[in-house]
Amino acid sequence: MALVGNTHDDTMADINITPFTDVLLVLLIIFMLSATAAVQSFRVNLPAAMSAQQAEKETVTVAITEDGKIYVDQTAVTDGDLGPILGQRKQDKKTDKLLVLADRKVVYDRIVRVMDEGKKAGFTSIGLAARTK
Repeated sequence: MALVGNTHDDTMADINITPFTDVLLVLLIIFMLSATAAVQSFRVNLPAAMSAQQAEKETVTVAITEDGKIYVDQTAVTDGDLGPILGQRKQDKKTDKLLVLADRKVVYDRIVRVMDEGKKAGFTSIGLAARTK
C-alpha cells in the first residue's frame, strides 16, 4: 500500500516572470513620457540682419513660433499669463532687457502685442532678435 503525502520530488522549476514584465512595461512607459516632456522644443525661423549681435545672459527671451505659440525662456505660456510671467522673470533675473524672437512668418500685430506686454511688465530695453547673414 502506498502512502499519500507530500513528496519533495514534485518541486516547481519554472520562474513566474509576469510581475517582472509588468514592472518593466510600467518603467518603459514612464521613461517614454519623461523623455517626451524633456525634448519638447520649438523652432523659430528668424529673419536675417547684418548687424545682429549676441544676447546677454541676463536677458529675458520671448519666442513666438510660426503657429503663434509663445515661449518665455523656453517655457510655453498662454496669452493671459504672459504679462505676469514676464514680470516675475524680470524680478528673478534682475534685468530690464527683453529680447523677442519671432518667426519671420508671425503676424506683426502679434509681435507688437508681446512687446507691449513686456513694456507693461517694466522692461525698458526691448529688442527683436535676428540671425546674422
